[in-house]
Amino acid sequence: FFVLLSAARVQEIDATHATRTIEVCVLNDKEFPVKAEVIRQAINSVSREYEKHVSIRFEAHMFAPFKGNVAILPIDFGRFVKNVCAPSNEVRIIFTNDAMEFPRPDGRTEELLAYAQDNTGVIIMYNVEKQSRVLDQGGNAALETSLKHEIGHLFGLEHTTDLESFIHFSSNLSLGRWTIEVERLIKENKWRKWL
Repeated sequence: FFVLLSAARVQEIDATHATRTIEVCVLNDKEFPVKAEVIRQAINSVSREYEKHVSIRFEAHMFAPFKGNVAILPIDFGRFVKNVCAPSNEVRIIFTNDAMEFPRPDGRTEELLAYAQDNTGVIIMYNVEKQSRVLDQGGNAALETSLKHEIGHLFGLEHTTDLESFIHFSSNLSLGRWTIEVERLIKENKWRKWL
């Protein structure tokens, strides 16, 4: 008993299992710089997880200073990001030790750990060295869980109330785990492109 697959179906299967390598442009905030070893550790650890679960590898190909204002969202992509990073850099991650706080409707202040612009492939990681010293509810480095979470948004993931998942609306309150649903959705969007 033989099953014949069309050439298109074989290519689709190959693309699903092939490892995608994404070049990352790392931008370190000039005003509130982050130690290079903290950045490398976070990217390498998250890359290993993405490669293991969904066959996507992230490689930091360029390090440059970020001279924009991390407090203005969304970031001026053309002026401060696109013209600094190489055209081959698909994802751009800005690291800063600056804290980003914003008022909530109830009058309290909330700290923003990270932010993703899913159309441009830009991620901002705030208060990085502080995040690198704390853990999420699952005992994982909060910085790495936050970075996994923001990368998930680049692949179209929406927040969830599932506390197991790193895509929980507050990643540091999650157990930081990969779920079947997260893996499925990222695999569906594995070859997504950004500006």
